[in-house]
Amino acid sequence: SAELKVISAKLGTTPADYKRYLTEEKDYLERLKSELEEVSLWLEYLDSLQELDEALHRANTSSVEHERLNIKIAAKRIRGAAITAVKNRYRNAWKKLEDAEAHMVALEERLAIEERWTLADPAYQEAMSEMTMRRYCLALDKLERLVVQRLLEFSKLSMGG
Repeated sequence: SAELKVISAKLGTTPADYKRYLTEEKDYLERLKSELEEVSLWLEYLDSLQELDEALHRANTSSVEHERLNIKIAAKRIRGAAITAVKNRYRNAWKKLEDAEAHMVALEERLAIEERWTLADPAYQEAMSEMTMRRYCLALDKLERLVVQRLLEFSKLSMGG
């Protein structure tokens, strides 16, 4: 169009430049996509570590409560539904711990992690810092895409009207 020719002349660009820009942008978006998959897997690992820690804590707490159940029953301080609730919490907590453990094993195999990180591990702390920064950058990237999308919509509206 005539507008594009004027802008191209001012910027000193050619149709070949636009094709190259488009190719570069597509390559960039493809790299982002593959990076997001890897990053999301590491994020899932870090989140799963926290979930495993919480599941272990709940399982230990429910075990203590379950061990005290017979004493409470003998002392007649607990009955019927309360007994069932303690047993259900115990069973559910251990089932969730087993599920969390199985999920961690699967993630560690996919990520080729030989030794499980702990929440106090320096590698975990460093990864959490990096992941926090990465989440921030991803949020900025998303915001940038939304702004560009909105600008393109406004540009289309002004061209059509």
